[in-house]
Amino acid sequence: MKYPVAVWSIDGVYSAEVPDLPGVISEADSIEDLENSIKEAGFGWMECVLDENRSVPNPSNVEKYLNNPDFNGCLWLFVDFPIYELSDKVERVNITLPARVLKKLDNLAKEAGESRSGYIASRILSA
Repeated sequence: MKYPVAVWSIDGVYSAEVPDLPGVISEADSIEDLENSIKEAGFGWMECVLDENRSVPNPSNVEKYLNNPDFNGCLWLFVDFPIYELSDKVERVNITLPARVLKKLDNLAKEAGESRSGYIASRILSA
């Protein structure tokens, strides 16, 4: 799932915040390092939320934050957090679905840029 990330640059240092994941902030000396560190912070936040049996919120549209004065002067990145990667143990399952349901599942997964398994897992974890 791609989350909007607010980014500021001050004196060559980049800072970022993920408004949909309260408290997920980071700083770095380059955009590449910033994206990596914000992913690390976001995954840590998500792990804590899931460990508490709470749901990870779905990403908002960036328009939700455009008129918020807390984000004046920022640029926006969209960072992918594939939450299905949080699980440390993968299990193979066999399910039976009608062909039309499977086709719809595959189309939805493709539109989301995810695999079939990743799409199912991300929807379950965000429910």
